Amino acid sequence: MTKKFTKTASALAPSRDAFIKTSALNELTSHFKYDLPPRAFEGITRILAEDCRKKEKKLPSDLKRSRRFLKKICRDFCSIDAARSGWKVIGPGIRRSYRAGRRACQLARATGSPEDFHEWRKSAKDLLYQVRFLGGIWPEQMKALEAELDRLGDCLGDAHDLTVLAGPETIKQMAGQPEEEIETLRALAGRRMGELHTKALHMGAKLYNEKPASFCERLECY
Repeated sequence: MTKKFTKTASALAPSRDAFIKTSALNELTSHFKYDLPPRAFEGITRILAEDCRKKEKKLPSDLKRSRRFLKKICRDFCSIDAARSGWKVIGPGIRRSYRAGRRACQLARATGSPEDFHEWRKSAKDLLYQVRFLGGIWPEQMKALEAELDRLGDCLGDAHDLTVLAGPETIKQMAGQPEEEIETLRALAGRRMGELHTKALHMGAKLYNEKPASFCERLECY
């Protein structure tokens, strides 16, 4: 089933990444608007916007492929037969997600690597979907936890978008643009990424302050 999820995501990757680049550049320009001259990154914006338009034209066929994969995934879900019931079914998965997120947060704090922050985001999203699924057990508590995980995911997601924007593949697309402007973009992307990583680590310290067993016991009590 994991392979099918990967295929679904891969089918949409070109359109998604093209949109991410234009969106990340707009956000970056807006965030540093007082540090930049008028019409900064105009040529780069034009290049990325044109690429996004080209990818959008292919989107209907990409969506068709993704729809096929999703239908197969749905059929696989329908065939699942849980041998147990209640918390015994969902508890171990939630514990794994929380533990993985806690470890990923610690690793990202230690290394500062964008790749490690991105891996942390994946674990945080897993837990977010599980918490959302359990929203009805205590709406006030679970909604608050869901909101925290959502904010963390957005923060880590914005940081990853900047990694894509300043990555080697995107820089290749900027060939012919002033080198000074490209270097300015990379520097500002790195600076903003650092701000977002710091913010994410503050949120992570609060979210992952429990041990996995304690976290799961609390949800089981709910």
